[in-house]
Amino acid sequence: MMLDPTDLAFFQELAEVCAEHLGADHPCTQAAEHAVATRHPDDLRAARLSLDALDSDQRDTIQRQVHHKLASNLSLIWEHLPSAPGTGRAN
Repeated sequence: MMLDPTDLAFFQELAEVCAEHLGADHPCTQAAEHAVATRHPDDLRAARLSLDALDSDQRDTIQRQVHHKLASNLSLIWEHLPSAPGTGRAN
């Protein structure tokens, strides 16, 4: 299965942020790590549901940090620009 690089980056960052905030043994961390490892749609869905199951303060903090990391990832942003290398368009 092909997983969009942005989706993969989201789950990678989610696993990292969850580990920092919740610990390596937390079900949300483990679900995110498993989703990154398998890239299976059911595992990706399970990781998202595990995130959704957190209390709102934890969930909001984690999502805020994940989105900040994604928004700060210039290489990921560059890959999605219309004039990025490999798109066939001039800069």
